[in-house]
Amino acid sequence: MIEQSNMTWHKTIEEAIISFNKSLDNQIESINSVHGKIGKGRLFIPDTNVFISNPNPHDYEVNKKCSIILLPTVLGELDRLKVEHSNENVRNKAKTIIRNIKEYRRRGRLLDGVKITDKISAFTIATEPKFEDKPSWLDLKNKDDRFIASCFEVASKFPDSEISILTLDINMQNKADFAMFPYLDPKEESIF
Repeated sequence: MIEQSNMTWHKTIEEAIISFNKSLDNQIESINSVHGKIGKGRLFIPDTNVFISNPNPHDYEVNKKCSIILLPTVLGELDRLKVEHSNENVRNKAKTIIRNIKEYRRRGRLLDGVKITDKISAFTIATEPKFEDKPSWLDLKNKDDRFIASCFEVASKFPDSEISILTLDINMQNKADFAMFPYLDPKEESIF
């Protein structure tokens, strides 16, 4: 840009530098608009059973900063569990996490990210799974498969982040493994 060997776009080197910096700022702004606040650090995408196991994310002990992604598929399943599950304990845990999410919303927009603790933030990402470019064995009608497909959508939006599914469900772990999507079992590994 400074040499301008083929054509002259700028009259002086200073103009070329100003134009270059402006162009670079526009590119950085474009990248930030795609990645936003979430594109930094470690992201965990918990499935429903993680919340039923421990419905209080603010009690999680964390070694370093991370973000919890709340997907519509999980929020929908929690809503169903709070009413329909045969076990009263599960219904109560679903209600607890829903109340916690309401409290997080009181702190700010979950779409923008909300601080839960000094080291944990929560975000919602309104995304529906797309199946056309995912593994062919994923079934649109299967809840676990929809969850995994949604995780791929999150990963495509934040390619610079370390993303893992959090699940206690062995079948979900198997499917994540088949899809080659990173997963962690919070009961077996030190995640936080």
